[in-house]
Amino acid sequence: MPEPIDGKYYIQYEATLGWGHFEVDGVSAKLETGTEGEFSIYPNPSNGDFQIEYQTFSEQAIVEIYNSHGQIVYREGIASTGNLNISTALQSGLYFVTVTDGQLATTKKLLIK
Repeated sequence: MPEPIDGKYYIQYEATLGWGHFEVDGVSAKLETGTEGEFSIYPNPSNGDFQIEYQTFSEQAIVEIYNSHGQIVYREGIASTGNLNISTALQSGLYFVTVTDGQLATTKKLLIK
């Protein structure tokens, strides 16, 4: 058991997906991590066929892909949970994938070979 600091014991805890849980001497607590608005793109780099994987979005969520000039080259509404398979004929280059869910917008880079 670690040594107390100022009479208190500290627990370091890391949760990578959604909810975490730990228990100490019958006292339990939950830790919510920042998964809101999180998504993954794979494969990345891509040949134009890729998947967006996410946990949960509202039914009004939208995915948009922008080229390096800031022009929208793809737009689609997405389901509240699951994966979105995208097949495009985008030219090679760097793109920005933005998922907007209400007031929250998250952007990630996508490289097309």
